[in-house]
Amino acid sequence: MSKIKEFYHEEICKGLISEDFDYQFQQYQDEQEYRKYQELMNGKEILTREEYEFCKSWDPEAAKNFLFHNFWNDTYLNLNLYSEVEHHERQFQMELGF
Repeated sequence: MSKIKEFYHEEICKGLISEDFDYQFQQYQDEQEYRKYQELMNGKEILTREEYEFCKSWDPEAAKNFLFHNFWNDTYLNLNLYSEVEHHERQFQMELGF
């Protein structure tokens, strides 16, 4: 249990704050985690192992289908964002000096 969650749990037990506040706090944390999941799956091309594990905990099927493990550097390529065509275009532009 996180220190923040422990603190609020103790305050609820003491009767200093209501259980409704605990529910709202949990809902807020869930929304923050969901936003983080969305940002990773829809906005980051290369994920670390920790980010992969986080995404996998939210949606194992999507992680399996869209995150490719690069064994040589232990990262995960987000196939939801990665485009082979765009990659080759960038390399071509670099070769031309642009």
